[in-house]
Amino acid sequence: MRVLVKTALALALLSGCAAQASATPAPRPEGVSERQWRLELARADCMRDRGFAYIPHVQQARTTELQRRVEAGDLAATAESRARYGYRMFAQYVYPDDPASGALVTDGRENPNPPGRLNESQAAAYADATAVCVSVAYKKALNKDVQSYADVLQQRAALRAELRARRVDKDPELVRLAGAFGDCLAGKGYTVESRTPSALADRGERRFGAELKKASRAAKGELTAARAKPYLTREIKDARDDFSCGKSFYTRYLPIDAEITARIDAEFGR
Repeated sequence: MRVLVKTALALALLSGCAAQASATPAPRPEGVSERQWRLELARADCMRDRGFAYIPHVQQARTTELQRRVEAGDLAATAESRARYGYRMFAQYVYPDDPASGALVTDGRENPNPPGRLNESQAAAYADATAVCVSVAYKKALNKDVQSYADVLQQRAALRAELRARRVDKDPELVRLAGAFGDCLAGKGYTVESRTPSALADRGERRFGAELKKASRAAKGELTAARAKPYLTREIKDARDDFSCGKSFYTRYLPIDAEITARIDAEFGR
């Protein structure tokens, strides 16, 4: 998640030679993890080594109490969220100012970097330095080998798939509960392609994620709240039926999934 956090540092504008790194590291802002801030400070050092003034910051999204409870694996909060937002696919278009809908809502503060206007050649050099510093910062701060932000996302996804295959799909209780869960959904007329626990847990998001792509293409990227609302109505019905059929399943699954997410976030500095 991302919200803009500024420090009180007053750094010089872009210069032709490398700026000196501050002898005293910037204090970690409230709400930013120690590993996340260590990663950002390493990136700032790298950018200064390449001649750019850089103000350490971490961009986070605003969150609600309901979101935090859902992310912690709270069963009642998940039921409440589904009744209003479904799987949080179309809801973000109907409630664009509500972060619990899946919409990215920041605190409104602007990214302080780069500090000042850059000409074409400076902008190109800044972009190159930013790309290099992703790899440098992850190695220095977290001892992880990454090539880009896209690579970070790919590594996160790979680790999540590995952990779910081991902790979710091989959990005997979840395997048992998934059978009854799938039978209930099929009995209500839903297509159940797999009764593997992780596949069942993802079924609704996959279905409406695919519908969102189609609807967005049809709207030429301009999906309005009015056009999204009928989709959300169907999504909410699916999500509520899914939760009703899978309540026993989710009672066990949600805490495990929350632990997996927490481990991934910690490993990659979030």
